[in-house]
Amino acid sequence: MKVPDMRSKQPQAGDRGKPWKVWLAIAFLAVTCFAWLTILAVARPGSKGRHEGEKFVDAGHNHLALPPLTESPREQEAGGMASMGSAMGAGDDPDEEPEPMSASTAPLGNDPPIDDLVQKESTKWETEGKGGVLSPIPVTATGPREPAAVATEIDRAINARLKTAGLTPAPRADDAEFLRRAYLDIVGCIPPLAKTKSFLADTSPGKRAKLIDDLLADHEAGVNFAHYWQELLVKRDPDNNKAIQTREVFVKWMTGQFNQNHPWDHTVKSMLTAQGDQALAGETFFVLANAENGQPAANKMVGTAAALFLGNQLMCAECHVHPNVPQWTQQDFWGLAAFFGKTRATRAGAAKNPNDAVARISDVAAAPKAKGKKAVVGTLPDGSIPIPDPRNDGKTIGSAKAKLFGVSATTPSTSVNRPYAADWFVSASNPYFPRAAANRVWSLYFARGLINPLDDIRPDSRATHAEVLHLLAEELIVSKFDLKHLMRCICATEAYQRSSRPGAGNAADEELYSHMPVKVIPPRALLASLAVATDNRFQAPKDDVLDKRGNGEQGLAFFDAREYDESAAEYSYGVPHFLRLMNTQLPPACDAAAKSMGTGPRAQVIEQLYLRTLARRPTAQEAAKMTAFVGRQTDPVKGYSAALWVLLTSAEFVCNH
Repeated sequence: MKVPDMRSKQPQAGDRGKPWKVWLAIAFLAVTCFAWLTILAVARPGSKGRHEGEKFVDAGHNHLALPPLTESPREQEAGGMASMGSAMGAGDDPDEEPEPMSASTAPLGNDPPIDDLVQKESTKWETEGKGGVLSPIPVTATGPREPAAVATEIDRAINARLKTAGLTPAPRADDAEFLRRAYLDIVGCIPPLAKTKSFLADTSPGKRAKLIDDLLADHEAGVNFAHYWQELLVKRDPDNNKAIQTREVFVKWMTGQFNQNHPWDHTVKSMLTAQGDQALAGETFFVLANAENGQPAANKMVGTAAALFLGNQLMCAECHVHPNVPQWTQQDFWGLAAFFGKTRATRAGAAKNPNDAVARISDVAAAPKAKGKKAVVGTLPDGSIPIPDPRNDGKTIGSAKAKLFGVSATTPSTSVNRPYAADWFVSASNPYFPRAAANRVWSLYFARGLINPLDDIRPDSRATHAEVLHLLAEELIVSKFDLKHLMRCICATEAYQRSSRPGAGNAADEELYSHMPVKVIPPRALLASLAVATDNRFQAPKDDVLDKRGNGEQGLAFFDAREYDESAAEYSYGVPHFLRLMNTQLPPACDAAAKSMGTGPRAQVIEQLYLRTLARRPTAQEAAKMTAFVGRQTDPVKGYSAALWVLLTSAEFVCNH
């Protein structure tokens, strides 16, 4: 029986004389979308109970299979040959509790001070462990250790917690699962067919460590790392930052920083002190991504730097005392902001939208007096900075003397500049910087931090494994903030190399690392992986060419529904994303890839399909179903194309196990 190709069937211009067909197609699409959303509301990876009801084709294999969304004629004929439904939609988690709301701004008049209101409101949902002082990381090692030695210490601490909790760790991931995981985590793409075959055939005991070294040395590792940071900066203020013209200049700069293995403290300092032409100096993107009306804003720079580089929400003290740490006040926030209040952007000519003109970043002796309600607050000649009234635009409620966060003494006016503050930010003796860097790198591989959320490092924060966090932070310090060294240590652990398939009794574990969490492949990696799987027949869309307001929907941005700093375990794709892939470039790419596979033995071609897409060989049951399906087609190439399409739209493909 010949299977009709329904992947890209849409109403054509010639159907205008047959309106009933058009309406029938629309009705079918609407019902299908509703069915997908209903099923995925309880089936998405990362949601509570995500492993309940999942079915595996082969009990001995470790891939995740979500319930089918719907079945096209091709899927019905295939008889579930890939044993996986599409995973491109998601619903809201009904068990998710709303985050506590911050206190409302008090109206003007005789109401109590806003600090009192915030502290009173915060006691409703945070009642213990406030305050205290975070100590610097104690350093006893004299230099960096071998990754294997560090990994052994990490595993000892993690396994001790598992034993205490009565949880049995999952077995070691097989080579196929590990290979695909490492490729996606480090270079942001699935492995090419040749690499998959050679790795699976390699019997040398050190091949996993060598793979990690090879991937960290790959140019694409730097590109993947750079895009991660670019997206973090853009999504903190997407309305402004999507329209910045030099995002790719930043990506190129950050790629070089990583690939040349510049120490992380040097890279961060370069961003904090960036100067020059934005078209030439990629690090200036950090400054422009924290601007207001085209001018660098001291409060935004400090808020972003604290969240991303110190791992804390000091920005919560911008308008009032911090609701969780009352010792953090406006004087702390604005005292640190004073070091960044002399930075200015100059542009040639006049433009309605500042992002339409190339800026040059520099520092001035003292900021000009702010004018207007939306003017950026700047540092005064004496080194102090006005504190805006949070309830009255354009007004101030005093000023703050420049001082480093956590340091009681104020800073002399001659030292109130960005380099002085940047030295403190990236210092090994800064209690926050090494912890935040280690915590964020850990999260790249495990979809959560040892302290989670990543920007919630406080004196009273609870780390799931404090010993591991201290160990990693110390290793960063003694290695001179060598991120690649830290990544090697993490990837060498048993915890990272465990299977993602949970075992008996540990399915509900989300923070003790009894099994590897299933991560959703981010948009850029998903589209790049589709290109690799189809031997570059699928052309991944480039970044959108944005209009002057930063709008664009035809390229990569259409698929990027992730929120700022969202966990990789959270499912962000929806039905529209799947439909666009299903009905645009993917079907012809599958056809072209199938034709290139030749007319070899059927079992060999089917094995190649699995190796191309999932980096593993099919189970006996999968191979039998695929063989039977292709055998029923009058044209084997069409059968291979349909089989490839099913694999590429499967839950296993879109997830990183």
